[in-house]
Amino acid sequence: MADQEYVTTVTKDHGNSRIDKFLSAILPISRSALKKAIVNGSVLINKLQAKCNDRVQDQDEVIAYLPLPVEDHLLIPESTPLQVVYEDDQVLVLNKPTQMVVHPDENHRVVGSWQAR
Repeated sequence: MADQEYVTTVTKDHGNSRIDKFLSAILPISRSALKKAIVNGSVLINKLQAKCNDRVQDQDEVIAYLPLPVEDHLLIPESTPLQVVYEDDQVLVLNKPTQMVVHPDENHRVVGSWQAR
C-alpha cells in the first residue's frame, strides 16, 4: 500500500510534546497507528528517525510517511443482521457479532452494513 508523506514544522504551542501526541493533534490518524509508524521508522524529526518517547521542540521539522486513509467507497458492506438493544433520539445501542469489524483499516475492508451508509 502506498504511503502519504506529511511534512510539518512544530510551532511553540506544540513544543515539548511527545511525537505521537503532536502528530495525532494535527493528523487524522490514531495514536496506535502513529506508534506503529514510529516503530517502523516512518517518522523523522529533523531528518533523524524518531523514537516513541521523543519530544518535539519549536521549529523542529517532522516528516511522517503514513498509510493513505481507507476510502469509504472501497469499503464492502456485509449483510449481518444487528439486534437493536435500545434506541432513542440521541442513542443507538446495538448487539453486534464479535467478528464484525467496527474500525476498518487496510486489512479489513468488509464492514458492518451500518458503517457503509
